[in-house]
Amino acid sequence: MIKFEVYIPGITEDDFDITLKIKAKSWIEALKIGLNRLGEDAKIIKNLMIDIMDDESIHVTETVNNRVFRIKELVVEEEPKPVIEAKPVGQVKPIVAQKLEPITEPKPVIEAKPVIKTKPVVAQKLEPITEPKPKKPLKNRFEEHFDIEDEVKVKTDTTQKITLGRQVVEEKINVEEILSDLYFDISDIDNENNVLNAMEIVMDLTMKYMNSESGSVYLVDMNKNDIIFAAIRGPKAEDLKKLNLRIPMGMGIVGFCVEENVSIAISEVNRDPRFYRAISQKLGYPTYSILSIPIYKSGRVYGAIQLINKKSSSKFTTDEISVIDYIANHAAQYLERKHNKF
Repeated sequence: MIKFEVYIPGITEDDFDITLKIKAKSWIEALKIGLNRLGEDAKIIKNLMIDIMDDESIHVTETVNNRVFRIKELVVEEEPKPVIEAKPVGQVKPIVAQKLEPITEPKPVIEAKPVIKTKPVVAQKLEPITEPKPKKPLKNRFEEHFDIEDEVKVKTDTTQKITLGRQVVEEKINVEEILSDLYFDISDIDNENNVLNAMEIVMDLTMKYMNSESGSVYLVDMNKNDIIFAAIRGPKAEDLKKLNLRIPMGMGIVGFCVEENVSIAISEVNRDPRFYRAISQKLGYPTYSILSIPIYKSGRVYGAIQLINKKSSSKFTTDEISVIDYIANHAAQYLERKHNKF
């Protein structure tokens, strides 16, 4: 378990900002625990924009209330183990031969009959009636269950919110116009019988409407619990195909996206310890920004769509998340129909 400091801002200026210290397996689990602690629905952790800051803290912007959470991993110093001093070795006493006594037959034991005595009747001492012990407060019981160690509650500080998250003006795209065009284009995959060919169409549509250098469509192999490339576009697409890679579930950005079923747009990817650098280094292709969207339907994640290196900026936006999410939803419907045929 890792200890995290989680800052959760209030939704309105009249709310309180809460800072919690939480033990969890990952930063996203710590954030969900913090939201549950405040009685909020952790389902808002669905579409996220993530920025890794200079101090290695993670600023997470959610797209429901546009709040920015700050999560920082805390270094826990281990207590030094006590040094046990070795005791001096004493001299070994010499073994002395014992004198053996002659063996004699035991005398027969005559059992005495027990004497039954009547116990005197003693008046019982009545114990005073005590009040029942109060139950442990729900808050403490909750904190013990979720490994919450500390809580700081302060009035909302609007000046602090200004310093969180992305300090750039996001470029806007006409989402309604793009979705209108996609409505007709994406129907092409419904007529495709081959799954891989359908995913090629999904990839082409993604690259058509998104200003990105590279992109991939991934499918989950449930038998081996890993992820495979179904379609690839970009300068290093052919080199990547030759590697015939399989990505373990949970590894890298796409593995995180599929395992947690969450859409993530990450800037300054090289600052993110979850980024799987081996592929980028092997191809000699630097990665700066990533947008990864799960292909999800009816409780099952079928795969993901991922874009790498936005051309006009270092940051993908909420509008672009909406567009790719639309494509991913249609791809999931197609894969669900194919899955139900078998």
